[in-house]
Amino acid sequence: MIQVAQDLESSDVIVDDVVCKFLWHISWVGIGIFALLLAVDVLIVRRALQPITDASQMAQSVSPNNIALRLPTMALPKEVYPLVAAINQALDRLENGFRLQREFTADAAHEVAHTAKRFTNARRHARGFARCSRAASVH
Repeated sequence: MIQVAQDLESSDVIVDDVVCKFLWHISWVGIGIFALLLAVDVLIVRRALQPITDASQMAQSVSPNNIALRLPTMALPKEVYPLVAAINQALDRLENGFRLQREFTADAAHEVAHTAKRFTNARRHARGFARCSRAASVH
C-alpha cells in the first residue's frame, strides 16, 4: 500500500521542488537546442553572404592593368544588387576614361614625334642652306 501525504501549511513546497527539478533538466535541453540553432544560423548566414564575399574579393583585383573586370551580379541578394550594378557602371566609366587617356597620349606622342622630326629636318635644311650661302660668298 502506498500512502501519499501533503503538508497543508506549506503546499507550495512540492510545486517548488517539481518546478526546480524540471527547470534544471529542461535547461540543459534548451542550451543544447540553442547551440544547435546558433550553429545552423551561422552556416546559413555564411552561405547567404558568400556571393558578396566573392564580389568583394573580385573588386580587390581591379587595377589599371585589369580594368575590364566587372563584379558578378548573379546570385546576389536583391538588397546588394543596386550597389554592385552601380560599381560596375563606375568601372565602365573608368575604363572609358582610361581608353580616352591612352588615345590622347598616343596622339600627343605622335604629334610631338612628328613635330620634332619636322623641326630636325628644317634645322638640317637651314644648316645646309647656310653652308651653301657661305660657300657661294667665298667664291
